[in-house]
Amino acid sequence: MPSNVISVSTFDRVDVKEDQKTEFKTSIFIDAETNAPGIKQMLKIARTLAAFMNAEGGMLYVGVTDDKQIRGIEPDLAILKNTPECVALHNSHYNDVGFAYGATEDKYELKIRAIARAYLSQNAGACIKSVWVRPMGSKPVCRIEVKPCKPDEFVYFFRRYGQSHVEVEDIYVRTGNQNTKLDGAARDEFVRKRVAAGF
Repeated sequence: MPSNVISVSTFDRVDVKEDQKTEFKTSIFIDAETNAPGIKQMLKIARTLAAFMNAEGGMLYVGVTDDKQIRGIEPDLAILKNTPECVALHNSHYNDVGFAYGATEDKYELKIRAIARAYLSQNAGACIKSVWVRPMGSKPVCRIEVKPCKPDEFVYFFRRYGQSHVEVEDIYVRTGNQNTKLDGAARDEFVRKRVAAGF
């Protein structure tokens, strides 16, 4: 069993830590700072997925706090069922405004994949290897298994910049236990190496 796979026999805490290939998020919707659902947390999820895809891949566990406490994804499922408009996706890449997801594990996976379609480049979908929800103790936790993109590809994270909402293509990579945005020479070198791998 890979070292970043949580044992399903664990009850109130998980038995791995955040590292190069493991990340914990309490929710795909609810921002920990504001305790409110919205776009901010979905952007964090998308950046994490992109960072894994541009590095060695990894596991994103949703329903787990940074200090490894199991909280579960019930609040996310309640949002999908009751207030989908507060987490609707609408940009030039994807639009699910008005779509009724419902509070099922299948619909939860659909929303995760929709977040990837909305905020990541088109090749990102193939890098989401699996999404499953399993009980850990008395609470369901979601595990998103991400594989690295092809050696000659990279995944963009799309963000809007400034008041004119110009769309910018950022590149994130996983370094240790954090997601790092590449800028300047580091970004140029990363792109150069990936493009060169295709020849």
